[in-house]
Amino acid sequence: HRVDRRQRQMCIRDSLNYGLGYFDSQTNDARLVLEIIDGAMSFGACAVNYAQVNHIEKTNVFQIQLTDRISKQEITTRSKIIINAAGPWLNPLLPTKFQGQWIPRLTKGIHLVLDQNIGDDAYLLRAPQDNRVFFAIPYFNKTLLGTTDTDWSGNADDIDVSDQDIAYMHDAFQHYFPQASTNIINVFAGLRVLPQSAGKSESAVTRDWLGEEIDENYWLSFGGKITSARTDVLQMVRAILRKNWPSNSNKLIIPDALPWSPGLPFDRWYDNTRESLKRIGIDSFGQSALPKRYGNKMDTVIEYLTNDKKNNTQIFPGYPFYHGELGYL
Repeated sequence: HRVDRRQRQMCIRDSLNYGLGYFDSQTNDARLVLEIIDGAMSFGACAVNYAQVNHIEKTNVFQIQLTDRISKQEITTRSKIIINAAGPWLNPLLPTKFQGQWIPRLTKGIHLVLDQNIGDDAYLLRAPQDNRVFFAIPYFNKTLLGTTDTDWSGNADDIDVSDQDIAYMHDAFQHYFPQASTNIINVFAGLRVLPQSAGKSESAVTRDWLGEEIDENYWLSFGGKITSARTDVLQMVRAILRKNWPSNSNKLIIPDALPWSPGLPFDRWYDNTRESLKRIGIDSFGQSALPKRYGNKMDTVIEYLTNDKKNNTQIFPGYPFYHGELGYL
């Protein structure tokens, strides 16, 4: 539907009178990863954190050499099947004969966090410098800007946010919001893992997911989008089952919802949880943010928020993160 600029909470430049409004979803990607891991463990998976894979060698099965990053202990384990989903670090873990053949194209995307909240709406805009789409999104009572899309040829561990990146996003935002504060309080960057595509610009490269068996029981997975990730991985899991355990390929359990989804209708659960948080002294900002962050784990989180006098106070003033969360984490 058409949106009048006067309906918006932030002062957009006078030459922009109307836009198109639509509905979308917002997620906390870090919490989503933890929720998926938690769900996998509930079905019997063993998740090992701080375990660096150094080398994979194939005999009759795969021998995987690991380093415990906490104890520094060297460990060797075995597996019948490998799925390499290491993103920008995937090439060194490929079978020797494939190293150098599956070098993905890496592009960098940076984000800026501004100290002013743009309101309740997110904005999809085009940068005046090159007509590329970028977003301005409400983010923990601040504004999140992103993102860029530039080739990255360096070490994935050394990714940075350059002055040029910052200037690009800053100028694009100020073009549309000339009266808004552009005080930057945080920056971060990530890498997209894309197939090689000579002659194409960064933004023109497909974001489609690639998942295939490149060697006997060695599977490669990269690319794709968060919105289709569950569907994508399901294709791979079914293919692996059909090949290795064909009699069980139709017995795959697919959960209807993610493991932290509340059992009650969401609106009723959300209102009840907000009321519980209000009773223990959590401010309105936290009443809105905490249920979305923890889902059906909220009863346990509330216990941590109430077991000490300062636990219901913000760790950093102005942000919906509370001392009691540290005990839960």
